[in-house]
Amino acid sequence: MKTLIRPLGAAAVAFALLAGGTATAQAYNLSGGHLPTTSPSYKINGGSSASRTAWSAGVSDWNNAGAGVSPSTTSGSATVALSEANDSSVSWDGITYWNNGANGVMTNVSAQLNAAYTAGYSASKREGVAAHEVGHTLGLAHSNSCVLMNPTTPDRTNCGVYRPQQDDINGVRAIYGASSRAAAQPGTVMHLSQAESFKDLKSLHRSADAVVVASVGGQSSTVKDGIPFTDHNLKVRAWLKGGSSTGSATVHQTGGPVDGALMQDDRDPLLQEGQTGIYFLRQYAPGKFFIIGGADGRFEITAGNSVSALASSNVKDVSGSLSDLVSRTQGLTRAEGSR
Repeated sequence: MKTLIRPLGAAAVAFALLAGGTATAQAYNLSGGHLPTTSPSYKINGGSSASRTAWSAGVSDWNNAGAGVSPSTTSGSATVALSEANDSSVSWDGITYWNNGANGVMTNVSAQLNAAYTAGYSASKREGVAAHEVGHTLGLAHSNSCVLMNPTTPDRTNCGVYRPQQDDINGVRAIYGASSRAAAQPGTVMHLSQAESFKDLKSLHRSADAVVVASVGGQSSTVKDGIPFTDHNLKVRAWLKGGSSTGSATVHQTGGPVDGALMQDDRDPLLQEGQTGIYFLRQYAPGKFFIIGGADGRFEITAGNSVSALASSNVKDVSGSLSDLVSRTQGLTRAEGSR
């Protein structure tokens, strides 16, 4: 996409019509925090030349967007730290995290591009992930429409969105144009950009290495480069795809405690001990998996043997019946094995 500002896409128009009005709908969402300045500086700390170029472009996109802020890169001390990860054990291609301090001022703001995914992206697609993460550093949360702050890279790419759209710009203007702001709750904030998005059970199943019916057991947490990770022990009741001679598997998830505070993505919260569900998994090491598509790849088993997707899931063709989901998944596994 060549222009910096363009009309809202079809999804945003539909959103406006569903809202019952002809005026432009406010689709942007705010994280509740803001940087201490409208001229924030960004320091790019190492990484591949492709990631460094993407970060520079993402910062420049916001500087040129007319959003009331003037971000720039620097080699000295900075408001925001940008870097690169290379982690094939997670489902995200970008991550942003920070602390909300006094009066909602964001501190210790950091963002990473995950080269395990982004190294295979086109330059424009990689720039889109970087600009998306810079949007988070300015205080924007995710929005479900054809805008830069859509939470999944495939959906942004399908919309042809790689730079701030008018709704994204309006959101930043709302943050930094405010003469007074409601105080944000102190604590840690984390947002993930999902590298994959699934709209139906068939595509979800096709991309999974394993599908299990399992309950969540004990967990252990670690922190790497300021990012917490939690390993959950799944007590597997049935393998609907893949398989193992053991009745357990380890699921790796981004999120966990940091300095006594819980950091997790609001769209894909941590699994809870005792929770039972059906999980669509990708293996990254023997016996170790992560849930594909974040919220898309997990379905909680509730009372009465029904299943429910997370509110943020993109998968829309799963009914509330546990037996139906198990039967359909097994059917897809048989069909896949017969090819």
